[in-house]
Amino acid sequence: MSPRSMKPRFDDVKHRGIAAIQEWMRNSNPDEIKIVWERIDMEITVMEEEIEKLREAQKGLIPLPEWYWSGDDNAPDTWIEYRGKEDEV
Repeated sequence: MSPRSMKPRFDDVKHRGIAAIQEWMRNSNPDEIKIVWERIDMEITVMEEEIEKLREAQKGLIPLPEWYWSGDDNAPDTWIEYRGKEDEV
C-alpha cells in the first residue's frame, strides 16, 4: 500500500477520532475532562523526554549520572562496571 493510498484512510480515522472526542466531551463533566487533559499532558511530557533521550543517543551524547564523575572510590572505572550499576540508580 503506497503512502498516498493511506492518506484518505488516515484522514478518515483522524476525523472519526476527533468526532468521538467531541462527543465524549459533550457528555462529560468538567472534572472528568480536566483529569483526562492532565493525563494526556503528562503522557506528552514523558514522550518529549523520551524523544530528547533518543536524540541525545543519536548524537552519542548520553549523559552519565553524577556519581560516575564524582571521584568517589566506589564509582565504576569502566563501562562494564557502569552497566552493572544501572539497576542500583
